[in-house]
Amino acid sequence: MGVLTYTDEHTSPVIPFKIFKASILDLHNSMPKLYPDAITSIKFIKDKHDLTKHVDRFREAPNREVDRKLDMIEKVSYDIKFEGSPDGGCISKITTTIYMRG
Repeated sequence: MGVLTYTDEHTSPVIPFKIFKASILDLHNSMPKLYPDAITSIKFIKDKHDLTKHVDRFREAPNREVDRKLDMIEKVSYDIKFEGSPDGGCISKITTTIYMRG
C-alpha cells in the first residue's frame, strides 16, 4: 500500500475558534452544499482517539476515469491544527495523508 502525504499552512486574520467552527464543526452542513454533485452527506464517527467526520457517500462519478482513480484510494486522513498568530489571527496547519490500495 502506497502512502502520499501533503502538508499545507495558511494564515488568516480570523481568530482560531471561528476558523475551527467553520471548517470542522459546520463541515457536515457546508460540504454537501458546496459540492452537491460530489458529496451527498457527511456523518460523525467515534473512533478510539476522537470524534471524526466521514464522507458518507459520493454521488456517481461522471466518468470512468474518476471512478478508477477513486477506487485506488483506501482512505484519506487529515491532521489539522489551528494556532493563534501574533497578530490575533490564525495559522492553520494541514497534513493530508492518502492511503492507496494494494
